[in-house]
Amino acid sequence: MTLEQAHAAIRAGMEIADSMRGNLMACAGLGVGSHESAALILSRLTPCPIRDLLAAGPQMNPDLLAHLLAVVHGAQARHRDVQDAVEVLAAFGGFETAVMVGAILVAASKRHLVMVDGITACAALMVASLIAESVTDYCVFCRSHSHLGLDQALNLFRASALLELGMESTDGTGATLAWPMVKCAAALLTEVADGEDPGPSRPGEFDAAEPFEETVRTASPFGDALY
Repeated sequence: MTLEQAHAAIRAGMEIADSMRGNLMACAGLGVGSHESAALILSRLTPCPIRDLLAAGPQMNPDLLAHLLAVVHGAQARHRDVQDAVEVLAAFGGFETAVMVGAILVAASKRHLVMVDGITACAALMVASLIAESVTDYCVFCRSHSHLGLDQALNLFRASALLELGMESTDGTGATLAWPMVKCAAALLTEVADGEDPGPSRPGEFDAAEPFEETVRTASPFGDALY
């Protein structure tokens, strides 16, 4: 991308996020080459070696890894002087990553929850966090596969995935499966009764004639409920 195209894609993501209903957004990358593109972004913006981001695991074909390293090292050499976050995004990223950057920035500015699934979404979050550091305060992390490069990406944010199901699926699956758990957690924060006795309940002392106390909702940074 040119720098102008990167800025335009970020603006497009901001417009998309601003028009979305609800107060939760899931980010995941799709497309051939998106993992390698994300690895290039993360390795330039952090101290993490690109080999660690590309290595899928001990069973990965060494010839394939060597080929990927040759390709990405050529891209790194071509843009060896690029350091600014948006310039790195333009040099190595795809349009989908740039759109996610804009969407994350707007979602965080509205104090909406952002579910980050996969290394491409991690690369977008890294760029967004270098533009506005506080965006990570509104993120939870998910995973849809066991690729070791994603372990390294999550470590950059000192994060772990909500679920570790051992799946080998497309990015976005983990966020979909984690969504009910996030919704239940939000309900626990906003719908529990205030001032309940913390001791164990004793069914024998339950008096059906006594009315239940009205549930008092407490404020949540993500609104009354996630939807």
